[in-house]
Amino acid sequence: MTTETIAPPPLEVLDTTDPEAVTAFEEGFYLGFEKSSHNQLIQWLWIWDVENRRLLTRVPYEDQLIWVRRPHGRVEAAVAVNVRMLLLQSSAFGFSHPPEFSQNQQVCEILAVFTNANQSIANVHALWTKSFSDLRARGFTDSLATCAQKLLPLYRRMGAKILAESTIENEIRYFLHFHLVRTAGWLQRLDESAPEPAPLARTPAEAAAQVHQQLGTALARLLPVIDLARGQPDPGFGLEARQRGALHVLTGLTERLAGVDAAPDTAATVHRGRHQTAVLTTLWEHTAECVRQAVLRPDSDGESSTSSIVEALDTLILSALEAWDGDEAALETLVTLTRDDRSPVVARMVSQAMSLGQPTESLSAMGTAFASAVQALHQLALSIRPE
Repeated sequence: MTTETIAPPPLEVLDTTDPEAVTAFEEGFYLGFEKSSHNQLIQWLWIWDVENRRLLTRVPYEDQLIWVRRPHGRVEAAVAVNVRMLLLQSSAFGFSHPPEFSQNQQVCEILAVFTNANQSIANVHALWTKSFSDLRARGFTDSLATCAQKLLPLYRRMGAKILAESTIENEIRYFLHFHLVRTAGWLQRLDESAPEPAPLARTPAEAAAQVHQQLGTALARLLPVIDLARGQPDPGFGLEARQRGALHVLTGLTERLAGVDAAPDTAATVHRGRHQTAVLTTLWEHTAECVRQAVLRPDSDGESSTSSIVEALDTLILSALEAWDGDEAALETLVTLTRDDRSPVVARMVSQAMSLGQPTESLSAMGTAFASAVQALHQLALSIRPE
């Protein structure tokens, strides 16, 4: 017996001049944030029609583009974007248009994103991929957004950069910048659909370039693994399946590079690719073990210590991805944070847990795996540095 994967309905641009379409959007919007309606900042940010169970932004509809998914007429997912920028929604949190953007840049602002049905990682990525692709086709190069602390990892997975932050009523709000081309690359790496097979490389340089691209994807695919440690759903995948798939790919890349007869001008590049493949294989193994221990630990068993390790690893891997894409500042930060003299940080986490009388066997195993992953990240960072 086989199970077919049914593709979600396509996204469409909402006709904001159609009252029925707008009503369907506002009802879906309300449903998407109803559980957060107690949050004072959200109450302040948008216009709530509780009596009619409808929600809308303070930006006029004529200034927006809204992508929706609405099977049977009901809006189950949407991305709303401010494209005229006459009123900046982010100003509600004290943020203003960044002066570093030149006048010829096409900048927009994400107003709201929600999905009320399929909340899988793949479905959320599909929402972003379609809307950002359309924005690029319309000439937009950059987008702004705000988010709460709990959503920051999701947006950073898409390549978001933090421009500023503000604390309002004891809650941190982040002001984010998306470079739409860079974001497209990050989303493509996280796409779970089967990619088209790459044509066989005809030269050592082509082979090395293909391997570099696939290694970047292998690095990015560590992010959904980290999500498993947070208890987030990952339909169709599990830790073991993801690890087997990644190691299969990395083994294939090792074999491909072993068969490359590098010319003198590409020998260094091919050698670096072999080294990075070995380092990423090690990083996958230790990250998977770290996540495995985090999943096994009960909530009462040092939850704060577990979360500290998980979040530290998440931050380091995000920095590694930025460094992989040529961000020199991220590279130097990664080199610094993963030096050998940083290992006492893990020891202090475990020591603190022991002093509280918590069971430490799994925490110690998790700390050991984390320390090994940090060492692998340091080796990866050094390999990225220009020679």
